[in-house]
Amino acid sequence: MVSYDGHYRAYKEYSKLDFVLHDFAAGARFDHTARFTTSFNVHYADQIELPGDTNAIAVARDKYIELSNKRLNVAGIYGTDKSIGQLKVEVATGEYDFNLAEQAYRDNTYNQATTTFFYRLAPKTRAFVEAGYADYDHQQLAQRPVQSNEVRTLRGGLEWKVTGKTTGSFQLGYQERDYDAAVFSDLSGLSYKLDMEWLPNTYTKVVIGSKRVTQESAIENRGGYINTDYFTRVSHDFSHAISGKLGYTFGLADLNYGEVQDFTRHQVELSGSWSWHPAFSTELSYLYNTRQSDSDVYEYKNNEISFVFRFDYERI
Repeated sequence: MVSYDGHYRAYKEYSKLDFVLHDFAAGARFDHTARFTTSFNVHYADQIELPGDTNAIAVARDKYIELSNKRLNVAGIYGTDKSIGQLKVEVATGEYDFNLAEQAYRDNTYNQATTTFFYRLAPKTRAFVEAGYADYDHQQLAQRPVQSNEVRTLRGGLEWKVTGKTTGSFQLGYQERDYDAAVFSDLSGLSYKLDMEWLPNTYTKVVIGSKRVTQESAIENRGGYINTDYFTRVSHDFSHAISGKLGYTFGLADLNYGEVQDFTRHQVELSGSWSWHPAFSTELSYLYNTRQSDSDVYEYKNNEISFVFRFDYERI
C-alpha cells in the first residue's frame, strides 16, 4: 500500500501564510495464518497548527506553525474481527520537527506501545481493554528546562454496530503525564473518547464525538494541560455530484496555570462541494473560530472563507 496527499493553500491578502503540506504513507500486511497477522507502516506528514489547536497565546503571526511527523508503526494481531477474542499489540517510533526557531523546544523523538484485548459480547458488540505507554524525548536547549515526559493510559470500553446504520466506540479510563523536570506539574485523571456515526438515510451521515486527553504545551516553560472536545458533524449528498457539510466543536482547556485557569473554544464549519469529475472536485468553505478566556492574551476570533480544488490521481 502506497499513498500520497498534497495540500497547497494560498491567501489572497496574507501571502506569507501560504503553505504546502505533503502526506506520504507506505505499508504492508502479512497474513501468517488464518488468525495471526502482522503489519508495518511508514508515514511522513506535514501539518499546521491552527489557532485553538493548542494553548498558544493569540499573537499576530506572518507564518503558521508548521511541523513534520516521521513515524514507523508495527502491529501484530491474533484473532479476527469476528473472533470471540482478539489481541492487538502495536508499537511505534518517530519524531516531530517544528519549522520555527521559537518552537525548537517542542522538537522531540517518541516511542509508543499499545496493547488492546477485544472480547465479543454479542454478534455486533465487543468490549475491550487498552493499555498504552508513550515516551517523548525533547532536546536540551541552553538554560531551558526540558519538556520530556511519559504518558500512561488504561481504558476500557465498547464498540458496536447496529443494523448497519449506527456504529460507535466508547472508551473510559485513566491517564497520566509525568514530566522529567520538576518545574512542570504532572497531570492525571479521567480520560474518555466517544465516536458515534448514524446514517438516518442513504444520503445523510451524522457524527457525534468527544474526547478528554492530556496535551503538551505550546508555550515555553509551561507544562501540559487537559483538553476536552465535544463535536458533531452532519454531511448530506444532495445529488451524486453535490454535497454539503456542517460541523460544530466546543472545546474546554483546563490549563491550571494559576493566573489562568482555563479557556473555552467554539468552532463552526460550513462547506459545499461539487464533484464535476471522478478525479476532480471543488469546495467552498467557511470557518468561524473563537476562544474565550479570563486572560486577554488567550482570546481571539477569526473568520475564514476558502475555495478548494481537489485532484485524486487514483480515480483518473
